[in-house]
Amino acid sequence: MTKRIHWESGRRVRARLALTVPAALAALAASGCSGTSSDNRTSDNGSTPEIAESTSQALAAPSIDPRASIFVTDTAIVGNFTLQAVLQQLVNQSLAQGNAGPTTPTALFQQMFATEAPPDCTADPTDTANGQFLGSGAGFAPAGSLNGWPAQCPREESAEAQNDPFDAGAPDAAPGDNGYMATTLSNRFDLASPDGSDCGEYRLNFARRSGADANDPTHNGDRLFIAFEARPPNPNPAAGLQGCMPIQQFWAGLSAMSSSARASALFGFYFNGLPSAGFGPVISINNYGARQATNGQSAGQVRINQFFFPETKIFQDWSPREFLLQSKNAVLTFVPSFDKGVAAATLFDPNSKASEAAGFQTGFFPTQVERLAVGDPNVFTGAANVPAADNIGDDQIIASSTDYTVAYDGGPSAFTTAIQGQLSSIGSTLTPEEVVTRAMSETCAGCHLKSLGPGVDFGGGISLPAGQGTPIQNGGFVQVQEATEAIPDASTPGATRFVASPIVTNTFLPYRLQYMTDFLASVPGFERNASWTSPQGGVSFVSSPVSTRTSTQALAVVPSKGYTELDSVAFSSAGLPPIQKIALDVYLPTHEPNPSWYGQVSFTITIPSARIFSQYVGPISFTGLTLGAYNTVSATLPGAVQRALGYGVTDISVEIQLNVPANTSTFYLDNLRFH
Repeated sequence: MTKRIHWESGRRVRARLALTVPAALAALAASGCSGTSSDNRTSDNGSTPEIAESTSQALAAPSIDPRASIFVTDTAIVGNFTLQAVLQQLVNQSLAQGNAGPTTPTALFQQMFATEAPPDCTADPTDTANGQFLGSGAGFAPAGSLNGWPAQCPREESAEAQNDPFDAGAPDAAPGDNGYMATTLSNRFDLASPDGSDCGEYRLNFARRSGADANDPTHNGDRLFIAFEARPPNPNPAAGLQGCMPIQQFWAGLSAMSSSARASALFGFYFNGLPSAGFGPVISINNYGARQATNGQSAGQVRINQFFFPETKIFQDWSPREFLLQSKNAVLTFVPSFDKGVAAATLFDPNSKASEAAGFQTGFFPTQVERLAVGDPNVFTGAANVPAADNIGDDQIIASSTDYTVAYDGGPSAFTTAIQGQLSSIGSTLTPEEVVTRAMSETCAGCHLKSLGPGVDFGGGISLPAGQGTPIQNGGFVQVQEATEAIPDASTPGATRFVASPIVTNTFLPYRLQYMTDFLASVPGFERNASWTSPQGGVSFVSSPVSTRTSTQALAVVPSKGYTELDSVAFSSAGLPPIQKIALDVYLPTHEPNPSWYGQVSFTITIPSARIFSQYVGPISFTGLTLGAYNTVSATLPGAVQRALGYGVTDISVEIQLNVPANTSTFYLDNLRFH
């Protein structure tokens, strides 16, 4: 792309920029919604910069170990969590709220799996050979479906409704095979709602112990996983995502702890919360669907991924399903729900007869194409919520009901035209087939199997790493295996952890680490050491003057030659609310050598993954602003930049260009933000 050149007072302003936007800036909004503008304010400490300047060491980016502060599978830590204790806490909370039951953890567990064989299950006459059933019982629609889409009923896992998951299990089982073991604690702050109503998800995953015997023909590789995915409310919603800062500081602090201290801290976090920060227990019936979030979405969910090998029936498929924990008739109940964000495959068939297909193909899906075209799988796997009626309830993984690439033939159709039209409008060279392939990576089947491996063509040279092992043995389908491995360089000899899939370690964790780091140490706000550089020099971090009470430092710039470029490192925009403008607080020197021209500022923005390169924004004139005080200047961002910032990209870079009279005194910059 040709760089835009701007000339002012004989000085050349180059449009070269590099900057990334952290989610922490979501709460820092300035006034105004269009055009370029400026206003002024005095510094919070009321001082004159030439007198009060105080050089300080910029904050260093926090040192975070993602396997300690984002994704924890250490057996010495997760072994402190039991399924019985989790369900007991939920039962106690329910009884305290006046519900009549259930009164035991076993009863609550068995109720969930009883939904796998609801009343009125009858053999499907069109598919009896494969053990398919129809049902109209609790949680299922009269047509034998979930959310109006087919669901297998009963599942072999309905046998869990008669098992006690806390004892040795059936007589023919090895001790403990019916029991469950915790495998994973995860910090999914990257899923926080942009409106700041919640602080993301905090997950606790269990695996059935029989899955560790996947190669033992006695058990036929019975595997079952339960994920408690809590989405707690923001303890300080008025502060936006900044209200979540104590929670992320807690998780970041885990990296410096010993294993035993980390285990104790995490146990307290999940069962008690952070009372000093106003944050309640993670394990709460309100965080698994009972509470409705302010944005209309359910506050968390419980998911299962199940794969029993029935000895008396033909092969059954993996089946991920989702539940909401709700009070129904004064009884705490796991209610089967649809799999959020997982559209039925038939909606991708241009000839589909489904009533929802037309609206999906001409309305919803074309709006997702721009995000699906972003060159980062962490971004295109996080597309907007699929309309509720389009979400499937039983996403079988092998004979997938969400195999979009099979349903979509890629031939001429109105659907293909709609996709290609969006691709052409954003200048993407992807094909409609590649966009559909990317969409499938958002499904259970895609994320766990069908979108993994170098043979899956996402376009743009992108692929997702596959797990090791056959589909039946450890390594297939799941992102954390039941098997363990030695922890590299562990301080405790013999320490082990459950094995994470390559898609977690190679793709997901680097993204989540950057998001967390950017939130804790803001790059745009000038809060991080070494995050801004200038080829012209004359730049330093100072602790005074700053423009806001939350600022710890600002950037001091001495533009001795009149023109200075300030380049940021790349940073993340994940979690930002809808964006319209870029804004900056600028402290002008007390004395200006040219009273008729104070100079100007402009920006260039680059987001390679979104095909945005050196996008010029500005210029904004300083003439007429207040000297010796902070002034806010802002400019409207182009529409493509606004949308890209809302996608959670992590390769944004910004350059600030100061074009001012030569030999001007020090300028101070603070609180760069998108709003």
